[in-house]
Amino acid sequence: MLIEDKIREVCRIMEFPASLAVAICDVESAMGKYILSPTGARGAFQLTSIAMRDMLQAMGERRYERTAILCGIAFLCLLQDRWQPADVIVKHYCDPAERDAYWAKVQAKMNLLAGTNGRVPI
Repeated sequence: MLIEDKIREVCRIMEFPASLAVAICDVESAMGKYILSPTGARGAFQLTSIAMRDMLQAMGERRYERTAILCGIAFLCLLQDRWQPADVIVKHYCDPAERDAYWAKVQAKMNLLAGTNGRVPI
């Protein structure tokens, strides 16, 4: 899948104008061709640590809930690329002091969801 297609897919989910995102990505990194700038900006959108800190702060606000969800899933995908299986991913996600208890809770919830077609019962 081309980077433009990936951007358009995420824009659809986030309800963001794809033409604006694609144009910015192209100007910033030539559609991901240059993912590390001399100034330290990274990725197809050339984000800096300042931008990432701003996102982190915003995720505490309810109006940025989709951003928080997207960032959480993106982080889980990063962990999945680095570690397998699920219990190892989870142990890298949570507070190290709570790893075993956290994994037990996640595993119980996954088992519950498996019996409900992946939906949390109401």
